[in-house]
Amino acid sequence: MQESEHIVDYVFIGLGAANSLIIRQMHAQDMLYNASFVIIDPDEKLLNDKTFCFWAKKKEIEELGIASLINHSWELLGINADAPRAVSPYSYHHISSITLYDELRSILSTCNVQFIRERAETVSNNPANSLLTITTQNHTITTKYVFDSRPPRWNPPQSHQTFLLQSFFGWRITTEEPQFDIETFTMMDFSVDQSNATQFVYVLPFSPTHALIELTRFGSSPIDHTYAQEQLTRYCQQKQLGLYVIEHEEQGIIPMSSCTLQEESISQTFYRTGSGAGKVKPSTGYAFKEMARDAIHIVDSIHSQHFKQRVILRSGKFSFYDRLLLKILESHPHRGKEIFERLFQYVDRKIVLQFLEEKTPFLEDISIFIALPKLLFMKYAVKDIFSGIARHAFGFLPLIVSLFFLLSKQYELEWINWSVLAIGMILIGIPHGAMDHVLSIGERSIQSLALFILGYVAKGMIMLAIWIMSPLIGLIIFLLYSMWHFGQAEYEQENIHNPWLLFLRGFAVLSFILATHIPETNVIINALSIPSIPDTAGFLTSSLLSESSIVLLILTVFIQPRKSTILSTASLLMGIFLPLLQAFGVYFVFHHSFLGWNHLKKGLNKTHLELLELSAPFSLGAFAILSLFFFSGNLAIHEFAPLFFVFLSCLSFPHVLEMHSFYGSIFKRK
Repeated sequence: MQESEHIVDYVFIGLGAANSLIIRQMHAQDMLYNASFVIIDPDEKLLNDKTFCFWAKKKEIEELGIASLINHSWELLGINADAPRAVSPYSYHHISSITLYDELRSILSTCNVQFIRERAETVSNNPANSLLTITTQNHTITTKYVFDSRPPRWNPPQSHQTFLLQSFFGWRITTEEPQFDIETFTMMDFSVDQSNATQFVYVLPFSPTHALIELTRFGSSPIDHTYAQEQLTRYCQQKQLGLYVIEHEEQGIIPMSSCTLQEESISQTFYRTGSGAGKVKPSTGYAFKEMARDAIHIVDSIHSQHFKQRVILRSGKFSFYDRLLLKILESHPHRGKEIFERLFQYVDRKIVLQFLEEKTPFLEDISIFIALPKLLFMKYAVKDIFSGIARHAFGFLPLIVSLFFLLSKQYELEWINWSVLAIGMILIGIPHGAMDHVLSIGERSIQSLALFILGYVAKGMIMLAIWIMSPLIGLIIFLLYSMWHFGQAEYEQENIHNPWLLFLRGFAVLSFILATHIPETNVIINALSIPSIPDTAGFLTSSLLSESSIVLLILTVFIQPRKSTILSTASLLMGIFLPLLQAFGVYFVFHHSFLGWNHLKKGLNKTHLELLELSAPFSLGAFAILSLFFFSGNLAIHEFAPLFFVFLSCLSFPHVLEMHSFYGSIFKRK
């Protein structure tokens, strides 16, 4: 039976480095005075179970406030048996975990803290009071803030991603005679068996007779305990260390992964920390300095009550470099030794350290890659780029279609554009909105389907009635929910769920399409008995509305600079030179509908063929109604357009409601 606790201020799940650093930072900011908190960890942290190492400049140590934790520092870096070299302005630092734990115990001895020696099972949020609930086997705790340092949960690797392990096994040894240069740490000594992986020995000398000697492997499988002991014994013999005593054994596994972490949106006051927050550098396994920085950012956000969205998705050039290296280590594990040896042999070691902590400019990046096996890296760079293009085909598609439409227009072949739009509407434009019956009722009885159809038609008729009573109100309502829907579909692709950002993006897109085609827009709304939209001369063009909409559209790109957003914006900008219906059609069919279709495919776990089969009945019905509109009375395009917009609004109103519910259910599952 679970024991219910009173509300506490903070709950820490796990008391490793990440959460310990957060508590230290809270203590430094006087945030623990009169605060109550719970620490959930089955381990009492009485042993020196880990080694934390990192390189840093003196100023960084001061800024991070970790000088008191450092046990040893080294100024020289060794690779293999080469002469050690200085890495100034960096120094390499070592922190024993017991030093961190002991300091933490001293802090906690003065605090109102409860220890629960169990494992956390669930974390949930109560939206009504913004409190979080954590359960263990015997306890239920309610709190304002949770700091969860449990191991990360990874999404399955895609073709361009890699999941390797950095595993290590080490001895702290004491020799009879002085054997170690206490000024030099050996970062990588590859004079060991590679065993179809990338393996090296790492040496940290604490005194002339005492050192940590550790065998490290980058590979798909962890290092075997017995095998590691044999290799360390052989290494000590090779280095002629003489008689020695093994004081302590140390082992561990760190993920080296370019996969994405599963995102959790439990609450603004729920913090993933450590490796679960993506603070481990995938290609090296180093994390301590990033965790110390993260502790400062987290505590500052709590202290100021200014909660920012924490992005744990790695992107940019260094993410690209990590993917390349990990893919090479996975596919050609025997090349790892060559890569790292060349890196440290031909590049200044302090530049290598700067590169590994992701602080080099692009020109220095090039100089580093020149020192590496060029053909090998070029091969995997090309593979990664083409994989990216394939993954983001949905983004490139409207861009390609827009370019094609512009060429057709240039050569007066616009009938091709209308044909492509018609085919697109048949294949994906209408079918993507004809899945609403599955979203609402699933694959159930005929009676359920009939009730759904009645409700769906009733919603459409309500929208039609609004148009009849007041075309202006009908237009405003249509534009408002279309803006929301467009923004929601775009940002669902990028896991962005802020409602204000959704609407801003949708508003920017739809207002841009209309404002950059004001004469055509006015023709359509005039045909609906709606007054023209007034416009005045702008600063650079004859249309202030057009200029304003362009600025707003580009502004949304700067607010959320995502690949799909950038590509769709480029396509929209090309649409300035197309007729209104073509510009809208390209966006609606080849971007919005394409996104929606793929979200349905993923969310419903269906194949493309299964989706087409499920959407067929309603797609055929929509085609029949659309054909009736188009062919009755032999309407010209300017006469057809107003009827099409009314038809589209009546059809899309219930569709937007169903998709909003669908996206909400996906968001909750995440």
